[in-house]
Amino acid sequence: MPSRRFLCYLLVLALLAGQAFFIRSAAAHSPASAPPVTRGAFARYLAAALELPPVPSSASAFPDIADEATRQVAARVHQAGLMSGYPGGNFRPYSPVTRAQAVAVLLKAGDELPDAPARSLSPLAARRGAPLPFADVPPTHWAREAITCAWQKGLVAGVGGGRFLPDRPISARQLAELFERFLGPAAYRRAGIDPGAPPAPQAWSGARAEAIPILLYHHLAPRGTGWDKNGATITPEEFAWQMDYLAARGYKVLNADELRAFLLGQKAFPHPAVAITFDDGYASNLHYAFPILKRHRFPAIINVITGSVPDKPELLYDVRRLQRLSWPELREMIASGLIVVGSHTDNLHSYVPSGPKGRKRPALVARLYDPATGRVETEAAYRARVLADLTASRQKLARELGTSPSIFAYPFGVNDPLSRELVARAGFTLTFGTRPALARRGSGLSDVPRLAVRPGLTKAEFDSLLAGKMKPRT
Repeated sequence: MPSRRFLCYLLVLALLAGQAFFIRSAAAHSPASAPPVTRGAFARYLAAALELPPVPSSASAFPDIADEATRQVAARVHQAGLMSGYPGGNFRPYSPVTRAQAVAVLLKAGDELPDAPARSLSPLAARRGAPLPFADVPPTHWAREAITCAWQKGLVAGVGGGRFLPDRPISARQLAELFERFLGPAAYRRAGIDPGAPPAPQAWSGARAEAIPILLYHHLAPRGTGWDKNGATITPEEFAWQMDYLAARGYKVLNADELRAFLLGQKAFPHPAVAITFDDGYASNLHYAFPILKRHRFPAIINVITGSVPDKPELLYDVRRLQRLSWPELREMIASGLIVVGSHTDNLHSYVPSGPKGRKRPALVARLYDPATGRVETEAAYRARVLADLTASRQKLARELGTSPSIFAYPFGVNDPLSRELVARAGFTLTFGTRPALARRGSGLSDVPRLAVRPGLTKAEFDSLLAGKMKPRT
């Protein structure tokens, strides 16, 4: 029978082992172990929280930013004097944000908002003039003054043991808390930080995606609005469960730059992966789809008919009409960092007369036919007309959104060799069609296939669509 001393020895070992397990478990689930916020994401949150206006594309001077949306928000926060680049002119959008950087920038950002706590709070009486108590923030630390100011106002605290850990990367949950403390609840809500959302994985174990579905949506409208029979319109409820379905099954949703890299074969992504696109630019994309995309942090591409984009939003949103997204609304969506806007032509999204007996073809590929004279548009006139439209669309996108647009969606998915040549001459490098197939890795950027999402899909049918196996209903 074991002695009492031996039993006590085993008990101590068990307690020590349990304590070690608890410490490891707590560390694994602590906010500090969460993936850090990147400088690109931080810039996006700041631009949205402060409602910083768009800036000219020429102001985007950071050569290490490939993503157009990130380039724009980096230019906005740089022009506002909130964030700057590093030696060599780089922004380092994928570098982590440290606790010291977050405090210094948010303290500066508070000056942009009259009601921000960082601006309106006075130093606490007990801390006014008191020395900073954090031994790891010496007088020579570059952010000591900002950390001291924030500490004296009660906006930040240490982590115990007389430490602040100024150079530790900050997680989304920690940054969300600082946003609300420094800038107030309204600015925090505008920032759109999801403190619980994990970032996209940088590595994975298992299969990689060799072919992905690119989903194509158009209009969203509630039931009973007159759009129930329209084959290109789904309800907001359908869109919501479809996005929930993607999230629940762990789909990696590619943004525009990731999709481009995938199609060029430059980068691999985990299976399953998907991309989301919208055509035409309906206001329902903002009213119904955008809040759902933001909830999941899903990126999407919206291809707009630039000649139909109004200068201002309509005062009232009417679910019975096909209202278009305005330029201010598009800028609002781009500012989220989730939306990239492409072209769907300026004014070629229609069928036009192209021959006798009422024959019509899409305006992008048709040679115009004059029934009064029987004359058909010459090749030179066709080229000039189409190229002028495509150039006008691209120029409007650049002028109104401050971007360098490179994405184009063929109206009705119809194209031919000459129209593809003209689209390329206009400066578009990634083009979408409507051929119902999966997009394969390394297959190129021209006439990329997409899967149109029709109304009334069951979950089994949606799953078949994602697999590229959707059969037409009889």
